[in-house]
Amino acid sequence: MKLKLFLTFDHELPLGKLKTSYAESLFNPSYRVMKLADDLGVKVVFFTDILCAMRFREWDHHNFYLPYKEQLQDAVRKGHDVQLHIHPHWLNSNYENGTYIPSNDFALSDFENERLFSGIDGIVKMSVENLNLICKEVDPDYKCIANRAGGFNLAPATEKIIDSLYAAGIRYDSSMAKGYYFKSGISEVDFRHLPSNANWKIDSTNLRVPSPDRGILEIPI
Repeated sequence: MKLKLFLTFDHELPLGKLKTSYAESLFNPSYRVMKLADDLGVKVVFFTDILCAMRFREWDHHNFYLPYKEQLQDAVRKGHDVQLHIHPHWLNSNYENGTYIPSNDFALSDFENERLFSGIDGIVKMSVENLNLICKEVDPDYKCIANRAGGFNLAPATEKIIDSLYAAGIRYDSSMAKGYYFKSGISEVDFRHLPSNANWKIDSTNLRVPSPDRGILEIPI
C-alpha cells in the first residue's frame, strides 16, 4: 500500500507578545523551509494566517505586510501552494508601541454573532478574497480552495463554519488530527471520534460520520 503525503506548514506569527523580529519569527524559517524543499525537489503547502496580514497591512505595512506578501508570492512562483489559515483573534487584537496584544477570542465560533465583519460568513469570505488577491498577482490561475482552522478549532459552531467555508469555495480541509483532544479556558478541540476513512467528505452536522453527499474533503493531519 502506498500513501500520498502533503507536506504542510502553518505560516503564522507566534501567539502572544513578539519576542524577536518578524524575520526571525516567521520569514526566515519559512524561507529555509522553501529552500530545503527546492533542494529536495518537493512541493509544500503553507497554510497562511491571512487575517494577521490584513491587520498588519494597517499596523506595520512596510515591515510586515510587504515582506509577508512577497513571501507568499515567492512560494507561488516556485510552485509551492499557499492556502487558508484563519486565526480570528487578530480582528479584535490591539497594536501598541510596536507590538501586538492578542485578544482572547481565538475560535472562529467566538465571532458567530459579530456584526462588524458580518460574522463567520463575512470573515471567511474576506479571508478567501484577500488571499486570492495576493496570489493571483503572480498566478492568475491561483484559487484558495483549502483550509486549516486556526488552533484546529472547528467547534462549537462547526456546522456554520464548514458551510461558510464551502460557500466561499473551500473544497479541502486539513484541520483534524485523529485522536487529538485539547481543552483550555478559551478553546476546546476534540477529534477522538472521527471516521476510520483515510479521507472523507465532512458532514457539517456530525464530524463522527462521513457525508454521503457533496462537501469538503477532509485530509487529516
